[in-house]
Amino acid sequence: MPAYVFINLVVTDDAAHAEYRERAPRVVEAYGGRLIVRGDVVESTDGELTSRRRMMVMEFPTIEQARAWLDLRDGTPEQREVRALRDRMGNITSLNIVEGEDT
Repeated sequence: MPAYVFINLVVTDDAAHAEYRERAPRVVEAYGGRLIVRGDVVESTDGELTSRRRMMVMEFPTIEQARAWLDLRDGTPEQREVRALRDRMGNITSLNIVEGEDT
């Protein structure tokens, strides 16, 4: 079954965020995933809406692959660098992995 990763964050380091945006898709693809949505949150029904609030949604073939991407325990040095950028670029306000259904 597919799995989806939803990340909400507030960007605090523009340089790290710019580098992450450039490098992250290759890492997601290395774990079998694909980026579905990446952009500014333009409307919110819950919580504070700021110009620096961003959302990403990724799809992975399985929940195990989504978890492996999140952990990057066995990642390459480049993948671990991208993980460090992810940790540095902002404050993640929520990160959820949701197992989907085969249709």
